[in-house]
Amino acid sequence: MLTYDANRTILISVNKSLIYAPVGAHVTMHSHDKADQTMVSDDRKPWTFLTNHTRVLVVISDSPTARLRDIAETIGITERAAQRIVADLEEAGYLSHEKIGRRNVYQIEQGTHLRHELEQNNQLRSLLDLIRPNQVGR
Repeated sequence: MLTYDANRTILISVNKSLIYAPVGAHVTMHSHDKADQTMVSDDRKPWTFLTNHTRVLVVISDSPTARLRDIAETIGITERAAQRIVADLEEAGYLSHEKIGRRNVYQIEQGTHLRHELEQNNQLRSLLDLIRPNQVGR
């Protein structure tokens, strides 16, 4: 049986024991008379198309009152890393927040242009709409 856990890891049940393998890893299962052998190798290079800065913006766009702890947990980074990223985004003008009671309510400045020279003609709104097309105009 194959299932996924919160860390995007495949859980493979072999004779009532679990084997953890990263998603995309090669999993080879051999069955011999009395013993099952399972080999897991991960030939993937650990890169993705989106940065954690983008992921923070996506989480905040879905939940403007999210706590840093929740943002970090959703993305799979430390709370301190989430705090640094939010500070980066605020300093660059992509994000602002208002303190209401004990919570921060974040506002994404969607009209802000992207930073890199290859993308600077595009607004942040375009990136967010591309990543979360079912929430266009949110």
